Order: sequence, then structure tokens, then C-alpha cells
Amino acid sequence: MMTLLVCATELEARPFIEYHKLKKQGTGSAYRFYEMENCALVVTGMGSMKGALYLSEVIQQKQRSGAAISSIVNYGIAGCLTDGCSIGDVVDIDRVIKYSAHEFAREKPGRHFLSSFPEITLNSTEGESKTLATSDHPVFNKEDSQSAARYAQFVDMEGYGYAFVASHYAIPIKVFKGISDYTFKESEASFKQNVNRTLENLLSFHREQHEDK
Repeated sequence: MMTLLVCATELEARPFIEYHKLKKQGTGSAYRFYEMENCALVVTGMGSMKGALYLSEVIQQKQRSGAAISSIVNYGIAGCLTDGCSIGDVVDIDRVIKYSAHEFAREKPGRHFLSSFPEITLNSTEGESKTLATSDHPVFNKEDSQSAARYAQFVDMEGYGYAFVASHYAIPIKVFKGISDYTFKESEASFKQNVNRTLENLLSFHREQHEDK
């Protein structure tokens, strides 16, 4: 039984690599892969297309080697679209959707768009779901933020790609996001200041989850 951690960037991945003492495997790949005993981690690079492609490659590679992935956990930072969270909070995402500035500006995204990018439910919830919208570009301007906030509370650039691939291979996935900024009022400079604290909180959350098993 192998758990695969997946992160978009080396910055997001580094705390988990050091905590699990993971060793880099291979050279020359378009993605970075680390492994030790029953835990592995892949750094896919930013963007949902890279995320989906390289996560799929790792899953297939492990299947061929006889060490199939049994579960996937995505750790990463995300922007908050509402006032519902504080900087540094760790959020267990319930639902993932694909964001399109054109489609979300409409009263309701078109059926062809929804058919191509169906929403993905990760956890069943009785209350308001914690929804992550995955965008192909950083969401920093007011128009994008307001448009995405009609359907989601959080935004990133990879989560939908990871969830789509996990669903395709019928592998359970958890998506945990640390809130690093408010997209509607934070600057690039303040974002950078918040990242380290957010990653520390993500690692603390992961350690608690790991040590409880």
C-alpha cells in the first residue's frame, strides 16, 4: 500500500520531503519524484495540464513496477475568494471545479463546458461544501475573484487536474490547501510573506494525520 503525495512546486514539497526523508529517484524527468518505503512524492510543476500528465505518468509507472498507488494526497497553497478563512488555515477540500473566466462570467457555465469539466466531489458534506476552483492562470484581479467566488471559496492552478486523474484511475484522493492569500485584496509581496507560515501549518497538519495512523 503506497501513498503518493503530490505538490505543484518544490517550495510546497520541500517540508514533506524533509519530514519523510524522501530520496530523489532518477534524473532527466520533466517532473521530480521522491520515494522512501511506503511513501512517495511527485512535484509536477504548476498548472493543471502538467499536474494531470505527470501524476498520470507516475501512477502508470508504479502500476507497471508492481507497487501500485493506493491513495493520493495533494498538499499545496491556495488563494481564498471570500472572508471565510484566515491566512495559514488548512482546508480539507470537498469539491473541485474547473474555472474559466469566460464561462463563469455567464449566469451559468454552458453545458458543453460542464460536460468537458464536470465537478468532482471528494468528500460528502451536509453543510456548505469547501469548493476549490482550478484556474489556468493566477487569480489576482477583482473581476476574476468575483467571478470565481460565485461558485467556489478557494482557487489554485492544479487541484482539478489531480482530482480528475485520481478519479480516472479510481484512486482515493484528498486535497488539503493552506490559505496563503486573499485573491481580492492581497498583493504579490504579501503573498510571499505568508507562504512560509502556511507551509509550516500544512506540515503540522500532515504530521498529526500521519502520526495518528
